[in-house]
Amino acid sequence: MAMEQIKVHCVSFESSSSGSVNWYFRKEDAEKAFSESIEDPVFSRDTITRFDAEMSDLLSPEACTKCVDEMMSLKDYTPLQIRVGEDGCNQDVADKFEYVKNSKFFADPRGITWAVRYVRESELYGRDLCLVHEEEDPLVEFYDTRYPHTPIGQFVSRYFLSTLLERCTSDERGIMLDPEPSWSVSGVCLKEILGWAKALRVADLLESLLACFNDEQEIEDFTVSDDSDEIYQAKDGTDPLFRHWLSDCRLQEAIEYLDLTS
Repeated sequence: MAMEQIKVHCVSFESSSSGSVNWYFRKEDAEKAFSESIEDPVFSRDTITRFDAEMSDLLSPEACTKCVDEMMSLKDYTPLQIRVGEDGCNQDVADKFEYVKNSKFFADPRGITWAVRYVRESELYGRDLCLVHEEEDPLVEFYDTRYPHTPIGQFVSRYFLSTLLERCTSDERGIMLDPEPSWSVSGVCLKEILGWAKALRVADLLESLLACFNDEQEIEDFTVSDDSDEIYQAKDGTDPLFRHWLSDCRLQEAIEYLDLTS
């Protein structure tokens, strides 16, 4: 009979001279520990990483601790969150995490596997991740995985998501990323990439919308407004929650992305 596997949730603390790791049965406990630790001046020099580990449910707590310690020392894990401390330990792991965390690989029938990276506002991009994206419109970056210039391949090109949608939604021929003939994305592959990127954008927009809701606030019925500057408004026209969303049209944008995805 195969042994049952359990997932434990880990938070490690590493510097150039020491390291330790705590593990939790509940994901929420690990997330809380990570959030509190990165704000604690005591750990300002440490690189703090949150990751998951799977192991046999028959292991004792001491054996579990030994396993996650070994994973930390060998860097045999996939980071879920990471904060590099003043010591600079694990900067290479953090750089790889930054490249990989919002990336997905797409096999193009033309013979290239593309790594496509989705860059949100305030996230890093550019050579050696030296730039901060300051626009709300996400960036979509293309990397050729055949050449290991970065953790996900050689950078080829980047576009605003809105630009790709305008240029490529109805174009089944794909897109040429560079004068180099091999650096073109087929229509089939591009359709998959845009579907993935649009789904991320919709999720971001809806998450922002939900963040406006206060758990204690009861939302009344609302009606559609004829005013193009206010997509929705409350019955009395004064509800600050809806007036906020109406002015920047994010809800309308989410609906438009959903229409494009369907």
